[in-house]
Amino acid sequence: MHPVDDIRGSLSSRLAGRTIVLGISGSIAAVECVHLARELARHGARVVAAMTQAAARIVHPDAIQFATGVPPVLQLSGDVEHVRWAGATGGRADLLLIAPATANTIGKVAAGIDDTPVTTFATTAIGTGIPVVLAPAMHGTMWDHPQVLRNVERLREMGVDVVMPREEEGKAKLADAGTLVAHCVRALATGPLVGRRVVVVSGSTEEPIDAVRLISNRSSGALGAALAEEAFVRGADVLVLLGRHEVAPPPYVEVRRFTTVESLAEAARSVPRDASAVLAAAAVGDYRLAQPIEGKVPSGRHEWDLHLVPAPKVLPELRAAAPKAVLVAFKLESGADDRTLEEVARERLAREVEDVVVANDIARMSRDRHPAVILARGAEPVRHDGTKAALAAAVMDAVERALR
Repeated sequence: MHPVDDIRGSLSSRLAGRTIVLGISGSIAAVECVHLARELARHGARVVAAMTQAAARIVHPDAIQFATGVPPVLQLSGDVEHVRWAGATGGRADLLLIAPATANTIGKVAAGIDDTPVTTFATTAIGTGIPVVLAPAMHGTMWDHPQVLRNVERLREMGVDVVMPREEEGKAKLADAGTLVAHCVRALATGPLVGRRVVVVSGSTEEPIDAVRLISNRSSGALGAALAEEAFVRGADVLVLLGRHEVAPPPYVEVRRFTTVESLAEAARSVPRDASAVLAAAAVGDYRLAQPIEGKVPSGRHEWDLHLVPAPKVLPELRAAAPKAVLVAFKLESGADDRTLEEVARERLAREVEDVVVANDIARMSRDRHPAVILARGAEPVRHDGTKAALAAAVMDAVERALR
C-alpha cells in the first residue's frame, strides 16, 4: 500500500471513488502540486498526473509520484494514456484539472493544439465531454494580455471551469488548494442545486451607540461560511450577505456586506427573485438604540442608560424578495434539550414564513461541535450532533429534499 492511501479520505469523502487527472504545466506554481495532489487525496480522490517537460524541470516527477502514488505521464506512448484516462472508454477519469495552466497551455487548449501530454489530455477530455477545471498561474503582465483573456473566454464557452488566479504582488498566482478542490467537487455535482441560486446570510448585525461604540451579537460567521461552501460544491451559484464576522466566506462566492439591521433589510430586498434557497444564518440584533449619538461620548461615566427599541424583522423581507425560495431560519436557544429544540422549531414553522428551521443550543455549542435539530415542513426532525461543516451538509440535504 502506498503512503498516499493512509491519508485518502481523511478530510472528507466528497471525491471518494473519483479519479482526477492532474495536468501540470511549466509555471513555477507547479511546486504547489505535491500539496494539491495530496489535498485531493484527503477528500477521497485517486490522482493521476500528466506533466509537460517544462513542469518536470520545476518539480521532480518523483515528488509527484510520491504525492499521487502513481508514476506521472511524462510523454505519450503506445499505451495511449490520453485515451485511457480521458477518452470514450470504460474506467476513464472523472475530471481533468489543469493546475497550474500557463499562458502557453491556455492558448493551446483554446486552439485545440495538443503537443504536450497536458494539452493532449485536454483536447481528448473536451472532445469526450469530461469535466475540465483549469487554474491559470503566470506573471501579471501575461495575465493582462488581451489574447490570453480572450483564450480564457473561449475556454469558458467550451464549458471549461476557469478558476480565477489570486492577483498579488504583480502575479496571477495559482488559486489555493482548498479552492481548487471545491471547484473539482462542484464540477462533478449532479444534485438539485446545480445551476440554482442560493443566498446565505452570515455574521452579525451591529447597531451604533455613538461614533465608536456599538451593540452586536456574538457570531463568528463560521456556520455561514460552511453553508456557502456546501452550497457551492453542490453546484449552486452562491451569494453571501455578510455582516460582522471572524470567519470569512470562501473566496469563490459573491459577497455583499451589511452592518445594521436596516442595511441588512435593504440588502435582503435585493436578493435575486429567482433564488432557490435563502439561508438566514446571521445573528440579527433584536434591538437597536432609539437614537444613535453623534460623535463620541466621553469616557468616565459611572452609569449610562441606553434606550433600546425593537429592530425591524428581516425574515419577512427575505421571504418577499424570493417568494418561491426554500427559506431556512436559525433559532438559537440556551439550555434547551433536543425535545425543546424540536418544539421551538415546530412553533416557528407554524408562522408559515420559514420552510426549514434549524434550532440550536448555545450552551452545547463549541468550536468543534454544533448540536441542532433540523425540521423541514412536512418532514421528520433530524437531530445533529457534529461539526459545523457536517451541520451545513445536513441543512443542505434538507434544502435539496425540499427542492425535489
